[in-house]
Amino acid sequence: MNSVNPLVLVGIAGLDWESLSQKVASGALPGFARLIDRGTSGSLASGVPAAEIAVWGTLATGFRPEDHGVLLPDEPWAGGLRPVGKPSWRADPAWQRLADAGISTASVNWPASSPGEAWSGIHVDDRFPFSDGWGWDDWPLPLGVVREDWREDLRDLRVHVSDITGTMLKGLVPDYESIDQSRDHRLLGVARQMAAFSTTHA
Repeated sequence: MNSVNPLVLVGIAGLDWESLSQKVASGALPGFARLIDRGTSGSLASGVPAAEIAVWGTLATGFRPEDHGVLLPDEPWAGGLRPVGKPSWRADPAWQRLADAGISTASVNWPASSPGEAWSGIHVDDRFPFSDGWGWDDWPLPLGVVREDWREDLRDLRVHVSDITGTMLKGLVPDYESIDQSRDHRLLGVARQMAAFSTTHA
């Protein structure tokens, strides 16, 4: 393999860029400040929320959505609709182009990256972080989510939504105590996202 300086690309969906910038400037986020100082940063905008995935495809390829092929979360095929994934890409993302040049690559939870095992390098696809089943013990790791020799290690890193407690949610939801969870199920959505974020971070 060629010897090159490491390059890390971090994308965070739903981030309030203005708040982040203020916290970086105040010194509250020194890790982010170091990353920004050593590289470049910016906001990734999508005009159509349903087509947000297309923007991630553009970031990964440098091509417009109509050219890279990753347009919406699902696409038509002979069997009806399927989630977009590796077969959807009409232009190679940066990690594949780098791998073709002999440079080691890895990615975690990039949109439209399934199956992860099909890419050159080590890629954990976007099915990895979202919990299934009633608990951790009956949550299967999807086939092909990563190459076979990484499956066991990654299985142990996941956080199931049932592992997220009310105490963990209280800090994120100001009116936690007053929410009637028999009628309002949004807390489950917050817990699901928190578990997915923790899994991806691990």
